Amino acid sequence: MPIGKSSPSQGIMNPGALKMRDSGEETMKDSATAEKMAPSVEYYPYPSQDDALYAENRVYQKDSNFSLIVPDVSKYVTGISDYFLSIDGKILNSNLTRYDKYTTAYLTVKVPVEKFDEANQRVTTDVKKIFSQSINAYDRTGNYTSSADKLELLKEQKAQKEIDLLSAYTEAEQKKINLEIQRLDRQIATAEKQLQNITSQIDYASMNINITDSEKYYKGESYNSFDPMVPFERAWNSVKSILGIVFYLFIWTLVFGIVWLPLILIIIAIKKLLLKKKTRAERIIDNL
Repeated sequence: MPIGKSSPSQGIMNPGALKMRDSGEETMKDSATAEKMAPSVEYYPYPSQDDALYAENRVYQKDSNFSLIVPDVSKYVTGISDYFLSIDGKILNSNLTRYDKYTTAYLTVKVPVEKFDEANQRVTTDVKKIFSQSINAYDRTGNYTSSADKLELLKEQKAQKEIDLLSAYTEAEQKKINLEIQRLDRQIATAEKQLQNITSQIDYASMNINITDSEKYYKGESYNSFDPMVPFERAWNSVKSILGIVFYLFIWTLVFGIVWLPLILIIIAIKKLLLKKKTRAERIIDNL
């Protein structure tokens, strides 16, 4: 993507300053003199965040966040996932959870930035309610320009070192330049990864989508505390719990009563029979 180039006053060095030797240094032939060569030019990034206001073409990192209420969570997730894949999107995270009173889902997606506006409209289509949403864009022109300039400068330094290596006469001088080239290779690899990371953040926008079929999921306890019916619901639930305990006690009492009642009746009958026999025996003794 075309990005405006920075001027020398903004941290980019003149390529002519990359030359490591003057004409006298090029004639050095002994290692002692080679050790006195001027040090290689080091690149120092911008000391603070540079917004690159001189750049005409701006680049942005974009993201959006949605909290949605839909009629059928599972059906919505399937449909929107198919859509993301159809526009070359990348689904990084997908989660669906079913609770007693509602179902929830969460999606983390990367979409091509040219499809970002379309995708934002698509996720809010055929939903019951948009509980919340945010669409953001962050200017990354300064970061991109700084990284691109750094990479370009490192490559120029390496090219100059390779030229210097061809004109090096002593083994010590060649070894020193080779070490500097290896160092530059490592710095170039790091700079390329950094630039690639920034480019991927610019080329693909992030989307975070929360989905549920009940508004209570989003409002949570803060919602319940202001609902006048909640105290009555909690009181009724407590009463139902107590009634449940009483009901179970009654059932167990009834069960034990059915088991023990015949035994109790038999014991009472035996006691009455024994009492009658005792009374009859006492009468016979009295008559004697």
